[in-house]
Amino acid sequence: MANVSIDEIRWLLERRSIPATVEEATRQLAIDYPDFPTIEAEFTAKNLIRFLPTLVQPGVGTRWKQFLAWLQAEPELPTTAEHAFFKFAQSLGRVTSYRCLSLTPEQYKTIQDTNQIWPSGRLQVDDTVLNQLVDSEGVWKIAHARLYIGQRMVPYDPSLSLHDDPETAVTIATTYLAAGKKAYLMGMDVPKIECLGFLLRDVSTNRNDEANRWFSHKGVMFDGWLERTERYVLYTIPFFKERCRTLKVLATDQELQNFIHAFSVEQKKKYETWKAEFSKQQ
Repeated sequence: MANVSIDEIRWLLERRSIPATVEEATRQLAIDYPDFPTIEAEFTAKNLIRFLPTLVQPGVGTRWKQFLAWLQAEPELPTTAEHAFFKFAQSLGRVTSYRCLSLTPEQYKTIQDTNQIWPSGRLQVDDTVLNQLVDSEGVWKIAHARLYIGQRMVPYDPSLSLHDDPETAVTIATTYLAAGKKAYLMGMDVPKIECLGFLLRDVSTNRNDEANRWFSHKGVMFDGWLERTERYVLYTIPFFKERCRTLKVLATDQELQNFIHAFSVEQKKKYETWKAEFSKQQ
């Protein structure tokens, strides 16, 4: 699946349609993004305000600077906001990213049978409630709430995370491995447009504080300013059977630790290198 299929585009539009007018888009975008006045001013200044409705798609709105630059570079502008969405989605392409879940065989079979990976909120309420929650709380707040999930800023979580390094996904899963369950590491081929363009830093309370760029989880160091560290996804991950490229099942805590050991060592080296360079700049 080299390109983003029509079915994948249609699925995203079923979750959130592109408004017919700039005015309608403005109402939703003002909820989605705290910096919307800046976004609106930039598109107005470039005489591209007619494409503001495209930003209502979270995979575009969270990449608004990239989308604006893409529009300016296009030799011929898209004819409509929806046409722009389709073409921009193709320009982003796809990525292989990983999700690791602590599951029983029966729970994994549910993923296969439903052909999707649900967020935790979907286990509590239906799709309609989750979709409405994203619209009412806004895209940025949902991602911010996921980063600080322990604070329970929203009643249900309509989001999921993917990680480009399988070891990162497994590190997260070590928190949840329980008796009777195994860690299912799934390598997924997903369109980038389905993932938010936010980095961890973009939804952090310390977004511009480089001193807090790196963080530790389960003794492994991670760079919060890299896209590969964590990709946010809203609603659900559909088309599981078509997208799942690899599956590895880890049964014990020791298997999990062995899997991430070399990665953990390499991450520590990267962190120490960054720390030394950062210290020189202070």
